[in-house]
Amino acid sequence: MHAELRRLGRRVNRKRVARVMRERDIRGVTRRKRHSLTWPDKKAKPAPDLMGSDFHAGQPGTKLVGGIT
Repeated sequence: MHAELRRLGRRVNRKRVARVMRERDIRGVTRRKRHSLTWPDKKAKPAPDLMGSDFHAGQPGTKLVGGIT
């Protein structure tokens, strides 16, 4: 709030802004830290490469490839 007021050209003291916010029960919004929902299994073997990493198709519609990253 203080930085925004300063950016707009208003000269106010940081402590005054904090006091007025406290008096009027105004609080800043803080973002929560994101937590991963899944953990990779360290012992799991990778999926087999069924395409052989060959993505060239002789004609359209013969190889369909998708991926998730």
